[in-house]
Amino acid sequence: MVLGGFVLFKSGNSAALAILGFVLALVAAFIARTGWRSLGSTLIAYAFAARIPVLIVMFFAMSAGWGTHCDAVEARFATAPLWTKFFYEAFLPQMMVWIGYTAVVGSLCGEIVAPIFARKPVVQPAT
Repeated sequence: MVLGGFVLFKSGNSAALAILGFVLALVAAFIARTGWRSLGSTLIAYAFAARIPVLIVMFFAMSAGWGTHCDAVEARFATAPLWTKFFYEAFLPQMMVWIGYTAVVGSLCGEIVAPIFARKPVVQPAT
């Protein structure tokens, strides 16, 4: 996740490096899944379920020009076609960075909380 963010923010105007940074962030979600499969799968499913509606709203905001934070773009994309703006400013962050962030942070929280609430073995009295 950190490597993806580093590559992304150091990419400058390089589209290939920016996409690599986004892909690395998404890969972090699936790496987090390997440690605790059921938690990782649940977090990835939740992340997609939470981000897809946001992506749809962002598409409508960008295409209709609502003037909200959902359609605000960087200056370099101000005159770009809708699909270019949508891909770089909505699709890549929502479907890659936020998916990876949700899974990684959720996994860290799960690993911290699980030992605290772990089931204690029930001791049977001797008969």
